[in-house]
Amino acid sequence: MKLTTQSWRIAAGLLVLILLAIFLLNWPIDSEQWASWVQAIGTVLALGIAIYLSKQERDERRTERELDRLELRRQNAYDLSTLAVDIYEHVVELKKYTLPGQNNLGVYFSELMFFEDVQNRLNSCTTGPASTEHKDVAMGLRKLCYEVIPYLMARTGSNGFDNVDWNRIEKSANKLAQWTLEHQMPD
Repeated sequence: MKLTTQSWRIAAGLLVLILLAIFLLNWPIDSEQWASWVQAIGTVLALGIAIYLSKQERDERRTERELDRLELRRQNAYDLSTLAVDIYEHVVELKKYTLPGQNNLGVYFSELMFFEDVQNRLNSCTTGPASTEHKDVAMGLRKLCYEVIPYLMARTGSNGFDNVDWNRIEKSANKLAQWTLEHQMPD
């Protein structure tokens, strides 16, 4: 059972009333009794303060963890958005080099390295805290990379395939990039 701040205040108020009633019913007569009462009241106050400070510290740590987690989610969403836009721009640019008779080996090697790097960066966007939608977008971007990389590998002489629907890939990349730009700041 989780006690709220209001519950703690009520419990503390009742404890004070009970202690006050006991004190009034057992009014100290000599200095020895007064010393005992002062010591008892001091002990109760010290315990109350210790409990209060512990609760405050725990609440502050929880808030700090939540803020850190939110900041990490925002950073992951921003990184994902940047990657999505980069992928879209590279797909559009790469589409120009896929016309028949074009063989730009340097471009293909450069793009192959870019898309392989993007796959690694996508992993970091989805391993930390992220919304389900952002993880789904990262998976969609990863799928696009898996389609483009074999094409680039075929063009650079490695194993791969040379048949890619660039219009569909461009449309998917654009859709994913637009979504991430609209949803950069998760709740």
